[in-house]
Amino acid sequence: MSDARTLTGRPPSASHLTLSQIMDQHHTNLMGTVHGGRILNLIDSVAGVVAVDDHGHPRAVPPLRPETDDDRRRYREAHIRREHRLALRRALLDGGDEA
Repeated sequence: MSDARTLTGRPPSASHLTLSQIMDQHHTNLMGTVHGGRILNLIDSVAGVVAVDDHGHPRAVPPLRPETDDDRRRYREAHIRREHRLALRRALLDGGDEA
């Protein structure tokens, strides 16, 4: 597996995968819409396809390179959420040592 730090970043528009499946009656609920669980199953299948290489080994993930103002905003917001989660986790772990 390649080291993710050596991979070249790319914009979200360079990452695209399409999965098509014909939905039949047995994929729907009583209202005639596709079951949410079926949609999540398809999402999981796509994630599996992009997460491993041809030999079933995990792929290295290249860094994201935001290209539009909206991409940059969303990237910043995600980074802030991650930092908050990590800070909370550190606080909880550090606080647990005092008891």
